[in-house]
Amino acid sequence: MSSFTEELVVEHYDTELDVHTNDEIGALGKKMTILKNRLAEAKFERDNKEKAQKNFLSTISHELRTPVTVIRGSIESLNDGVISEPAKVKQYYEQLLSESVVLERLINDLLELSRLENPEFTITMEQVNVVDIITDSIRSLRVRASEKNQLLEFDNQFKESIIIEGDYGRIRQLFIIILENALKFSPESTAITVEMKKIEQRLVVSIHNQGSFISEEEKVNIFERFRKIDADKRVDGTGLGLAIAKEIAERHQFNLSVESDREFGTTFIVKIPCN
Repeated sequence: MSSFTEELVVEHYDTELDVHTNDEIGALGKKMTILKNRLAEAKFERDNKEKAQKNFLSTISHELRTPVTVIRGSIESLNDGVISEPAKVKQYYEQLLSESVVLERLINDLLELSRLENPEFTITMEQVNVVDIITDSIRSLRVRASEKNQLLEFDNQFKESIIIEGDYGRIRQLFIIILENALKFSPESTAITVEMKKIEQRLVVSIHNQGSFISEEEKVNIFERFRKIDADKRVDGTGLGLAIAKEIAERHQFNLSVESDREFGTTFIVKIPCN
């Protein structure tokens, strides 16, 4: 037991304790084995967390480098007088504005995700009407949908209000993120359908769009930070939206998942506990 505990002190958890007696020593040996297993599990989680943090910092650096490099290059060209033609100067200013918007969006999303991942950060929980939240979310995106001649349809099977405990603004943010993704990856002149129904003790909200496909491999990691599928790389975005949506869902004990079929399209599903 002495040598076994010495191995635990230096975080060596491969050693097995060979004690098979039916007395207090045997009982102590079983507890020490349980302790070893828990310590090994904690070390595994710690190592994975450290690796994830390193990967996160590396990705942030990469994502920030591009807009910062473009902004600095443009400012240096303007400052040094390399660019003096009015039309070119205007073009450079437009590029600076565009890149600063990208940078601001990225920083805001990082701050938002950081807040949601912090266990000490609390959200307001009060009685809210899910029907109102979805209707509000759809209404706020109708203008954007019209830019590609797209339709946002809400198939609501309930005439009465659906009341749950939650944060109105955060839940609205969750649905807007999913709806924006649907609009982004749907072809022009197509419909994005929001369907709401009740299955047993859960309210199920489905957001379906045509013309996009997420493979099984991509679905596994789609809610991770900075995770972009192949189609995602061709459009604007920080790669943080779905990670934020997932955190909001978990804070409310919602289940957020995705289904995708090459012919049928993609459907995000939000399952909400209710009475």
